Amino acid sequence: MKYINLVVAAIFTLIYLSIHIPPTAKFHLWLITFAIPVVIVINHILLIVYIVLRRISAVFYLIPLLVSINFLFSTYGVKSFLGRDHCATDSTFTLTSYNVSGMRVPKWANSFEYNATDDKDSVTYKLRQWILQDTSDIKCYQEYFDNQRNAYLAIMTQLKADGYNCFFSADMNRHHRVGVLIASKFPIVRQGEILASDNGYNRTVYADLKIGRDTIRIVNMHLQSMEMKRHKPADGDGLGGKAKKIQTVLQKLREGVFERNRQLKQVLAAIDTSSYPVICAGDINEMPYSHVYHLLRKKMKSSFEERGSGFGFTYNGNTIQFLRIDNQFYTEGIDVQDFHTLQDVGYSDHFPLIGTYGVCNGTGSD
Repeated sequence: MKYINLVVAAIFTLIYLSIHIPPTAKFHLWLITFAIPVVIVINHILLIVYIVLRRISAVFYLIPLLVSINFLFSTYGVKSFLGRDHCATDSTFTLTSYNVSGMRVPKWANSFEYNATDDKDSVTYKLRQWILQDTSDIKCYQEYFDNQRNAYLAIMTQLKADGYNCFFSADMNRHHRVGVLIASKFPIVRQGEILASDNGYNRTVYADLKIGRDTIRIVNMHLQSMEMKRHKPADGDGLGGKAKKIQTVLQKLREGVFERNRQLKQVLAAIDTSSYPVICAGDINEMPYSHVYHLLRKKMKSSFEERGSGFGFTYNGNTIQFLRIDNQFYTEGIDVQDFHTLQDVGYSDHFPLIGTYGVCNGTGSD
């Protein structure tokens, strides 16, 4: 039995280390990402059992948990309770990142005439009000819906009237534009697109902001979606139908994993070319156990891991809700002072994230 436990512990260790390997089509290692949370739970259970039984096998299961210690910090926010030193900053600012799910405008509504003012219980009305009442200095929205021909839905026009500088990126060939928006109370001195998916709404952009004497780069990213709703598997009877559904789901998962890995390389390249400190925020559609998350975390610090608390689940969909796929990361020269996931704001299938930051003196100056 001792040798069996040794082999199982070794397998756990290899599973944890697999995040260092880029996804490959040949060995389908990308599937391990979805198993890691379950393996962590089983690992803890076995460790506790063998500690209670006072068996040497407890040591076997302790080793893989030590290897996976970073998963603890990326799963549950504990560092905020440990205390940390802050760099000297002249001022602080707040940043909201939020996938607003296309504003959830009813499909039956004529977008030129639609107005939810008379329906204050509607999600669209509440979400619109929340966006306009949010006082964050910088706002990064994904799946932001814009229709300038409708005064009610032209929220960006209102944001500009409230003093925000805006950079909106979307497929301009489409009638109803859904994309990513950076809105900033600080001047935008440079802006640009990093990538755009074929679907038009998965996009990543950047904006260089002048904050006092400093300049920082904000990257608003919405990496490739799974598009399960858009490509819903057809119903089928019997084992053949179920097998086809599973095959379709696995195919979409695989395509998403490989595309996000490709997109992230473009994002990291844009970060590397910046001479300013960078904050990268948005919906990466990856759990904290993936190769994509590992690469981001290797390059930048996670605001959730440094100042968040609890599990910080960000997905509010009608399927699996125990997911944290929205994040904020930052590079050296930025100091995160506070971070919250607003799980009481349920107007989208994601929850908004709000971080409080400062620019370390001397690091973002031109």
